[in-house]
Amino acid sequence: MSSPKSTSEKGVWDTMQELILLDNPRADIQWLHGRDDQDLQWVGDKEVNLYHASHEVHGPLWPQILASREVAAWEQVRKSCIVLIDCDMESNYLWENFQLSQLSVLCRRLAQQKRRDFLAGKPFGSLVFFMGGTEHPERSESGIVALTMMTSLIYQVVERYARKCCPDEAGNVLAFESSKKHDIEYLCGFFRELVRKVSWKVELTCFIDFVGRHDTEDGMEIVIDNLIRLVEDQGEIEKQNPKRKAFKLVFTGPGPRGGPRLRIHNLLYEKRHIAASHYLRLGADKDRSFSMT
Repeated sequence: MSSPKSTSEKGVWDTMQELILLDNPRADIQWLHGRDDQDLQWVGDKEVNLYHASHEVHGPLWPQILASREVAAWEQVRKSCIVLIDCDMESNYLWENFQLSQLSVLCRRLAQQKRRDFLAGKPFGSLVFFMGGTEHPERSESGIVALTMMTSLIYQVVERYARKCCPDEAGNVLAFESSKKHDIEYLCGFFRELVRKVSWKVELTCFIDFVGRHDTEDGMEIVIDNLIRLVEDQGEIEKQNPKRKAFKLVFTGPGPRGGPRLRIHNLLYEKRHIAASHYLRLGADKDRSFSMT
């Protein structure tokens, strides 16, 4: 895969406007501008109802997860890592009633905190996709999901972090080739280069909520494999230069209960040699326990 190069005098900030067209009739592109904010807000609006329903049964699960040593093992360590938070459908039982999951709430809380940290001048930020398992009532993934996902992640890095922490360097050095906006490999490479530049200033955590809902669709294996390799590469860069910030990749499950093993499980199993990888499994026991396996 060839890395993006400066092929025009326009910087990435200008060419991104050619990538994200608000009047584009394709719903997957139309929603990319501010999609992350919309999804985070949607999860937040649903959270109140979800909290009351879960509290009536046996208490919500996500505060327990947030306070756990398992989460602290990757969230509080300043190293690149891969995290898979998985559970069965019974543990995530509120999904069917509210089109929302406890894992979505967990991702939202962590993501929002990191965004508040960045606004407060701290070197932390977050990227999000599939928030709420893509069950947003006004969401329509009419195009190739892998393209939608990478385009959205690129937009978030550019708009939220790169323009603010390195406006001159990244904008002048890296230009986007609009003719390749439907090339998944190119988008993955472009995203990688953006993260490398921003990682001088900001530690990014990328939350991919309910990855299993699109796990087998065209292009997703390419995207997930590239994201995992980005974590590996970033870890090596950190060893060579401790001043570089981490890139953390957080996936949440599940797949259908009793269904086939998710592709993401196989990819992560192949990468099990990565020391800084974590698998958090939420069980369906009566005590709602969870463990790292």
